[in-house]
Amino acid sequence: MAEIRPFPRINSLELEGLQEAERSPLHIRWWIIPLAVLLCAAQAVVNLFCEWNRTSVMLIATQISIIAFGFLAALTLVVNPLLRLSRLFRPLSRAEVITLFAAMAVSAGISSFGLVDQLIPLIASPFNPSWNVPQRKWDVDVVPHLNPALYITDATVIDAYRQGFQSTEGLWGKINWAAWAKPLSFWMIFVLATYLLFYSLSALLYGPWGRREKLVFPLARLPLDLVSDDDAEPGAIPSVFRRRIFWIGFLGVLLLLSYNATCQADWLRGMTAVKLGLDQNQLIGMLDKSVFKGIADSGRYRLVFNIIFTAVGIGFLLPLEVSKSLWMYFVAALGLMMGAIWLAFGASTRSFPSDYFVENNFISSLGAGGLMAFAAVLLARAFMDRWTEARGRTEDGGRGRVVAEFLRCMGWSGVGLFLSLGVTLAWLRWNHIGLHWGMAFMAVVVLMTVGLMRMVAEGGVYWFQIHTGPFHLVNVAGGAKAVSGAVIAPLMLIYSVLFLDIKTFLAPSAVNAFKMQDESRAARGRFHLAVALAGVATVAVSCVTVLYMVHLHGANGGQSWFYSSGPQYIITQTQRLASGTLGSGGDLNWLFYAIGGLWVLLSVFLRRHFFWWLHPIGFCMMANGLMPALWFSFFLGWVCKKITVGYGGRHMFAMVRPLFVGMILGELLAALGWSLTAQVLGLQNVAIDINRVQP
Repeated sequence: MAEIRPFPRINSLELEGLQEAERSPLHIRWWIIPLAVLLCAAQAVVNLFCEWNRTSVMLIATQISIIAFGFLAALTLVVNPLLRLSRLFRPLSRAEVITLFAAMAVSAGISSFGLVDQLIPLIASPFNPSWNVPQRKWDVDVVPHLNPALYITDATVIDAYRQGFQSTEGLWGKINWAAWAKPLSFWMIFVLATYLLFYSLSALLYGPWGRREKLVFPLARLPLDLVSDDDAEPGAIPSVFRRRIFWIGFLGVLLLLSYNATCQADWLRGMTAVKLGLDQNQLIGMLDKSVFKGIADSGRYRLVFNIIFTAVGIGFLLPLEVSKSLWMYFVAALGLMMGAIWLAFGASTRSFPSDYFVENNFISSLGAGGLMAFAAVLLARAFMDRWTEARGRTEDGGRGRVVAEFLRCMGWSGVGLFLSLGVTLAWLRWNHIGLHWGMAFMAVVVLMTVGLMRMVAEGGVYWFQIHTGPFHLVNVAGGAKAVSGAVIAPLMLIYSVLFLDIKTFLAPSAVNAFKMQDESRAARGRFHLAVALAGVATVAVSCVTVLYMVHLHGANGGQSWFYSSGPQYIITQTQRLASGTLGSGGDLNWLFYAIGGLWVLLSVFLRRHFFWWLHPIGFCMMANGLMPALWFSFFLGWVCKKITVGYGGRHMFAMVRPLFVGMILGELLAALGWSLTAQVLGLQNVAIDINRVQP
């Protein structure tokens, strides 16, 4: 008998390369790049203009940019079909449309929570003589440890920033641009190096997540569903818009939210807006005489029944095991909270405070430990994949050759990763932060970043405030007793710019961009060049626009959190932690961190053997202070998908899916349309938004 030779084993990374080679990239015309830059700059200006008009709705406050989705709908439904009919200009291809959308999606948050609204006010805060008074002790515990090159120290410049100019004539020339250019230039070294870090991590992790694990990437799949089909002619109406069930979902949500908006604007006399959920005061009253008293009070982790159609739709699009984990672990957290109340550790949820700055309770500590452990596993797997590939290519070589091959396998993502870490560590050292503290700080930041990228890529969680970070760990360890105030003070202010209130965190949007490029087959070089240049341009345009608006209106007239209460709170908390007056984060919080990490590691291990074991993603999101607003919507999406798949299988799911895509787009366009209407007409009470903490 002839000898049977075994099939040769193909490395998984080599298989990715073979699969990619079979999918030829689609050409992107050169002018798409400047168009992407222009659109992203316009998006930033529109967002900041609306913000400074002080209406009740913010256009960009989540991972989803309603401006970008509005542009996508207009382009695919109106502009592209008209270009196709006119035959005067070739319509944009699927790859070109996705390139423009990806650039807008990645850069969207820069003009709000992602950078500028945090950075500009902070630069003018520590040396503000109106705020830096002796009673606050900033001059004792904070200011001496700061690098003055990063802040405005001239009292006259700060006064002009706070008060603005009474006359708008010649305003551009009145602004002291030189005084602002110096600190902004130094900050940009850290900011752009951090953005490079985000993009490098995305390149490193997308292969394992997108091609091998086949994660859903729901926030990247949505725009792909709304553009022309892969084999359709450019300018053709996307197939999802030709489905009747899509329009049922779209118009149903759009009309409902429009009715609510007209009621809020008092255009329909005597009519009442529909509550999208259960009124919180009524819920508290219902539970007041029951054994569940206190579970719905105003604490951070409380019972809320809130319906957000975007979250319902995302919950339907997710795998059942993921959406189930998101709501079930939150219910379990409420059970633990209720148990603590019954055992008299507190009277209500208000007795267990937690925040996204330094404070944890036992629920957020469990989730935080789980998030860090899960991120560590994901990062270790990514590096081990590259190491395994390197060893496979150098079977007869020594360790030196394996290391060299490992670095080669890392590709440009490895170069970007090590370069960005080197620049950020050198920049921190320039701020008089020791190398070991800088490395510890960046290690926690990287773990947070990887964990949140996974939460968005796999769970579609588009809105978060994470109650963990370097200073939660410092507080748990004992505050100033464990880490010197000279380290805490500069690092906390640096941290607050990009990593504190991270509703529009850029890193998850970056990994979503890799998914969009892969699925649309857009030419990689021009796609990523458009995204990168659009991001840099958005930073520049946003800084200039904010400085112009703030000197036009005065920071005292700006959004209160960004321009007044927020910077003061940050520096005051910094002073308290640096001086040791904030107090310990709880004697047992370190134990809850450890338990959370061990539980996630156990879950990861058990899911390799028991598919039914609950996914750890929901446990990690116990560290997300905004899950109370989202859990019920994810639950509704899970119920709808469970019924659909249970009775009709995957074919029924494919038929019903456009209904939920329509619901999502209906809410996004209603939020955009009514927000702009409120700006134009000056309507203060119209609040149609996807970032609602309660009905």
